Formats: sequence, structure tokens, C-alpha cells
Amino acid sequence: MFEAAVTKFVKSVGQGSLLPVPSLDEAEKCRPLAVVIKKKRRWFWQCSKYEPTPFFLHELLTDETTLGLKSETRDLVTYNRTSRFSAKGSIGAKLKVLFDVELSGSDTVLVEAKFGDVTKEEVDVPTLLDVLSHRNLQLDHEFIKQVQENPRKVLCVITGTAVTTKDCTIHSHIDWDLKDKLSVDKLKV
Repeated sequence: MFEAAVTKFVKSVGQGSLLPVPSLDEAEKCRPLAVVIKKKRRWFWQCSKYEPTPFFLHELLTDETTLGLKSETRDLVTYNRTSRFSAKGSIGAKLKVLFDVELSGSDTVLVEAKFGDVTKEEVDVPTLLDVLSHRNLQLDHEFIKQVQENPRKVLCVITGTAVTTKDCTIHSHIDWDLKDKLSVDKLKV
């Protein structure tokens, strides 16, 4: 439910610049200057997957002092939306000639997401690049060695996040509609 609400938010607010977070636990790890692993997919039609890590950028540099960058906060949008997702399907089977079984159903999920006022917290990218031009990555760090072993993994840095200013609520309501039919033909002996 959280993932559906966040994905809908990203699609409506900033699909080109935002990526959805799959869970609340991983959302806590996503802050500006946090390191993320981008996993490239095997097939061209698949999207890349981003996996948050417990590391921040300054922890993986040779000089572990903080970068001294301040993040800027600006108002993004007020987001209170209701989304409806539905799925329908049926399964029918004939078991030999004796039985005719049919099962059909439909589900409608109503997700109401009230995020309230959302702000964007971001770091100035040209300033970040200028600061990083004088620093090096610790190539002997155990985490970096693990990433280097897999050619489909790439290290990325989060430069901005969308953050809610107050407590949020997500409610869902599910409507189920099941129908079944079973008929037995008479046996001919």
C-alpha cells in the first residue's frame, strides 16, 4: 500500500527527477548525500533498480571529514489524492467431461494518500562536484570492493529528496466480488 501510494506520487509530481521508495525502512536511508546502488537489469526493457545503503558519501572518501554542504529546502506541492486500482479475472476448467467449474472475481482497492505539504530537500550539484574534485574514493573500503565485483552495480549519490512536513496518512479499502459456478453432468453408463 505504501509502495503504491509513493509510486503514484512520483508519477504525478516528478517522474523524471524522483524515484519511488519501496518501504518506510528504506525511506529513512534516503537523504541527500546518501549512497545508493543502482542495479542494471539483464534485459533492455527492464528498469534499473535502486537499493539504499547505510553509507553517506563522506564515509567512502579518503578524507572522512564532512563535505560541508548545506541542503536547501523549498516547497514542492500539497499532495492529497485518492487512487483506485482494480483487478478482474476468471478461471474456468473442464475436468474431463464430468465437471464444469468456473470461478471469477474482481477486486477494487481504493488508496487514499494524504501527504499534505511536501518539500524538496536538495544539494546544489555544481557545488558538490566542485567539492568532490579535490577528494578521492577509498578503493580499499570493503563496501566498494563488493560493488566492484559485480559489473551490473553502480554507485550513485542522492542529491535531493521529497519530504513530508507533517504526519501523513494512507488508508485503503478493498471491495471483493467473488462468483462461482459448479455443474455436474449426468454420467452415461
